[in-house]
Amino acid sequence: MESNLESFTGVMDLRDAMLQELGIYEMYRLMKLYHDWESVVGPMVNGQAKLVHIKPPVIVVEIGHTVWMQEMTMRKPQLLEALCEYYGESIITDIKVQLPRRALQDQLVSGDALDMTPVYEEIIDFQQIVLPSEIVQSIEDSVRVIRHEELRQKVLQTRMEQAKKEFVLQQEHFHQCPTCGRWQSEGSAKVCPQCEYKKYRHIIRTVKGLLKDYPHYKYDQMKAIAPWCTYEWYEVAKEESIYYYLTRLFQGSTDANDMYWATMLITSKSQEELSYEEVVNITNKYRWNETDKMQVK
Repeated sequence: MESNLESFTGVMDLRDAMLQELGIYEMYRLMKLYHDWESVVGPMVNGQAKLVHIKPPVIVVEIGHTVWMQEMTMRKPQLLEALCEYYGESIITDIKVQLPRRALQDQLVSGDALDMTPVYEEIIDFQQIVLPSEIVQSIEDSVRVIRHEELRQKVLQTRMEQAKKEFVLQQEHFHQCPTCGRWQSEGSAKVCPQCEYKKYRHIIRTVKGLLKDYPHYKYDQMKAIAPWCTYEWYEVAKEESIYYYLTRLFQGSTDANDMYWATMLITSKSQEELSYEEVVNITNKYRWNETDKMQVK
């Protein structure tokens, strides 16, 4: 038996050496997770969550039912720990969960329907662009305060080039984001995607702040104190809040606030409705080490 094990180990070492020689060992080591997925996450998760994409530091899994969306959120700390043990390092630091994508068959078009006209890139010669006299005069007036001649000429040149770019963009019907000033192409939204995302994250942080004060609130209760809050914002804020507290429990926290807030968020029960035994039993499910699990006295 020992000789067979040594023989098998020798074959594994030879395989790894060959892959390293070919320069594809790291890719093989990364993608091997597709084959080992069940052994890493267990049969229950494997039966509900299919690994569909690996792109460190993120993997994407596909679930068959929305019920497992929250379940995967609560299991994320344990799964990330298992992945860290599998790779021997923290290659994967996040898990994205999605529902099955709709088939693209209806979106396909025949080759005859495709526009195969070559696309040519137009190179703009800014030297040939003539700015309106009032813009030129305004720029020249703004740099007169610079006493150093060489520096003034460089600033003037830079300002002129920038003004020409903006002039061309305006002629092509581009517009500036009113928040940050980024140029947007014709037909795009008034506010740029970056500013929209910042606004969205501000809203999520606001909802999370309300959930910190009222962790047991369901959506209808949240709607009563924040009429502007949509169900989507509520769900995202609650998911992120649950993940925060479960991560702390997973890391061994025994803080009563972490335990009660996680339980209230999960069960939608107020602190008065929860018994200490219920809190301990629920939070123990998400502790990784047996030694961290608490006993009901």
